[in-house]
Order: sequence, then structure tokens, then C-alpha cells
Amino acid sequence: MTDLERQSQRRSEDPDADSGVDSPGTPLDKAIRRLTETLNEVRRRRADYFASVPLALPADDAGEIRHVDTMAFAAFPTGAARTLPPGDHVVHGTPVCSWRALIAAVADAAGIPVRDIGTTDAVSELMLQDLRHLDAEQRGTHATEAATLGEIRLPQDSALDWRARVNALVAASEAVLARGDVPSFESLPGLQRCTTADGSAYYRCGNGGDGRSGSALLLVNAFGMTLDVWHDLVRHVSAYMTILVPADDDGPGMPSGVPQTYYATPDAHTIFLHRFGAILRAEGRVSCHVASWCGGAKLALELAHARPEAIASLALLAPSFAGARSDAGADSSFEVSLNTMCQLVARMPQAAQSMAKSMVSLLQRNDAASPEPDGAAIFERMDAATQHWLHAPFLSPENMVAYSRQLLNFRTHGLDHLPAGGLEMPLMLVTGERDTMTCASKARDICGRLREPLHFEMRQASHYFIHQNSELVAALLLAFVRDGTGTAPPHPRLATLPAQRAGALVLGEI
Repeated sequence: MTDLERQSQRRSEDPDADSGVDSPGTPLDKAIRRLTETLNEVRRRRADYFASVPLALPADDAGEIRHVDTMAFAAFPTGAARTLPPGDHVVHGTPVCSWRALIAAVADAAGIPVRDIGTTDAVSELMLQDLRHLDAEQRGTHATEAATLGEIRLPQDSALDWRARVNALVAASEAVLARGDVPSFESLPGLQRCTTADGSAYYRCGNGGDGRSGSALLLVNAFGMTLDVWHDLVRHVSAYMTILVPADDDGPGMPSGVPQTYYATPDAHTIFLHRFGAILRAEGRVSCHVASWCGGAKLALELAHARPEAIASLALLAPSFAGARSDAGADSSFEVSLNTMCQLVARMPQAAQSMAKSMVSLLQRNDAASPEPDGAAIFERMDAATQHWLHAPFLSPENMVAYSRQLLNFRTHGLDHLPAGGLEMPLMLVTGERDTMTCASKARDICGRLREPLHFEMRQASHYFIHQNSELVAALLLAFVRDGTGTAPPHPRLATLPAQRAGALVLGEI
């Protein structure tokens, strides 16, 4: 029995599995949800964005949505499908509507104005990219034996009120968007706060595959940042055990409001290296996979160097290597500005209040900037509901002093002592195309000295893509844990970059 026949049998036995318009698994439902999520990705950054830049509609012939009727599909094993050779088959569903009509209907249901300019902008191009990807997914059903490509054309299915489905799904999404939920790490289902034999605390979440013998993923946070930034990503990788280390003063009683960890003192990062071993022993594991974000990258590389036998793979997400030596990239202008401010605060703590106010004013001016016609700049921003993560270090003089101390300790943490080519485990680097807070070319140079990394760039993504695009990042991480150096991007929004892009202009580089 081919995979196509197995799928048909499953659908005939469970006709509600993905039939009609009530299932989230139909191509139509997937398309509506992905289009809506792209619109929300923009509106979470700036609620009134589309009032200034209406959504650009694609051409009439850009493509079309096809619906696969479950009952018609289930009839294949008794008919045409049995005459096809085993292998990959293309299933042609019944045409529902054009991509242009679907995008216009989703926009109308969300109250978003549209424009017909004959070309696409950054936002609408992302929507078309999703539709192309879904179309490719729909057309192929994979069999166990590679053979000649066969085609199956579905008969006309029953009438489908696709506009009603658009209205229903968009209305549900609008209700979630209107709530403006702020992710809270401690609200994750199944989250456990654990303690090692020496009294060190850590968090554990997820089922770890087949228990303690399954894969575990250690997430190394950025210094001075709340663990809330990981909430969505942890939820999407629940098939694995995820481990995170809280700040030493994490909780409602934080004296400064800025978590103190890794770089609270000049040698704090070395303490974590020992703590990592204690966590593995407490979990009964000999190794785990590691992923870091932003300033956690230096710590992750130190960990991989100190305990290579305990690191199955290493993923660096939007890494910051500010202060580290590089021959192919400088600190971003944001990193330079932070360093200048923090050096001044360290020398003159009495200047902390004025420096904090200046930084908040700068961030607010950037948030209030007028949107650009091509729509690309909007993707550089933080979500409005979670921008307090970025603003927290600058909300009080006490926060500014605490953050400055950590930043300066972080910058003095050099990596020159790590031997060239010294990393043995698979290494993945993921950067955001619209990340203006770090320098991608510097990260690529530093990683390349230690081991040639897989390098993926997420199109139209900011420094905070681990939260803003968490589902896609989770899919990439799970693929990397499974396939290592053979990892393929799970979506075209993730572009595979060549080994070196000499001379390329990198956002944020000065």
C-alpha cells in the first residue's frame, strides 16, 4: 500500500480529520491562518500601520487556492489512484478562489485597507511566499518509493463558502490580537522549577520525547532579559525537554527590575559552566542540545569549548558578540551607543538617570517613525505589547546601573582563547534580515573561526524573531536537532546563506 492509499484509508476511517471547512488542516484554513498571522505580525508592532500604508494586492494571476475534498480523496484507492505507479503524486484540488481574492477577503474581514499598485511590498510578498509554500505542500503526497510523478485530478466537490470561513477564522484571530496578551514564562503548562544537588535552580518544561532518554534542549538567555521572551518558543518545542536557568534574583523581589545573571560579576559566566554540569547530572543526562539568543552566544560557545562531550549541537540565534575581536565586522551602532552610555554610567553613577531617559527617548523616537512605503522597516520593530523587555534596563537609574555593569562585563568577555576549528558539534547560526541591534557579518566571522556553521537568514525578521516568529524558529530548531548539518530550511522565509558573503552590507553594521 502506498502512502497515498494509507492517507486515503485514514481519511475514509476518520472523515472529520480534515474535511470541509471546520478543520484547521485544509489548505484553505492553513492559508487563512498564515495570511492573518502575517497581518498581525505587522499590527503587533504598530496597530495603525495599515492606515498609512494600505496592503498591496497581488496580480489576478498570482495563483489560486485549491480545496481537497475528503470524500473525493478517500475514493481514490478504488479508482484512478490504483493505476498510478508508487512514488510522488500531485493532487489537484478543486479551485476555490485566487490568491488575490483571498488576501483581499482576509484584509476586509480584519478591517485593513488595500491598494492595487500592480506590485507587492514587503508585507504582501511575505503573504505570497506563504501561499506558494502551502501550494507546494498541497501538491505533493510522499510515497516510500521514488518513481515517475503521477497526477490525480479531483472531481468537483460540494459548494464551499470560503468567505464565511475567512470571516470566522479572522474574527477569532482579531479577538486574540485585541487582548494584547503578554507572554509569561511562568504560565507555561507543565513548567517545573527544579534544584540541583548543590542548590542551583533551573526550569524544566516539555516531555523530553521518550523521557530522560529523549532529547533535551538547553536555552541560554540574553543577560539582563526576562525569561518571558522564550515563552512562545518553548511552547512550540514541547516535544522536547527544555531547560532554562533563571537569574539569581529572578522573581517579584528583583531589586533592580533587571535580571542579574551570567555577567553580574566579571567571573559569573564561569560559574554557569559548572552549574551546567550539575543540571545534566540532576536530569540524568550525559548531553543535550543548546540554543542561545543575543548575548547568550558567548556563554554558549564557552560551554561548547569546556564541555564538548556534553553538547550534541549548538544553535546561535541573533547572536551579539559586542566587544569581541573580528576581522569581518564591527559592532552595530546600537551596540556602540549602549557601550558609550554604560561606560559613562560606570564612571559616574549619578548620570544614570539622565542616560536612562535619553535611551528611552531614543527608543520611543524610533517606534514613532513614519512607516516606509515598501513596508520593510516595520519588521525592525519590537512588538508593542512586549517592548518593555527592551525598555526595562532604562526605566530607572537603578536599572541602568545594574544593566551597565552586566554589559561591560559582557563586552570584556573575549573569545580569542577559543582554538580555531575547535568546535566538533554541529553549529547553526540564525540571523534576522532586519536585525539592526547586532552585526551578522561579525557573528559569521567569529563562528567561522571555530567551525563552519549552517547559516540561515530569516527574511523580514528583527532581533526578536525568537518571539515574533517563534513557530518558524521552533521548526528550524527541531529540524536541526534531528538532522544536524543536513538541516534544510522548513520554510522559504529562511534563506540558506553561503559560507561567506564578503563585502555584503549588513544591517546594523557600521
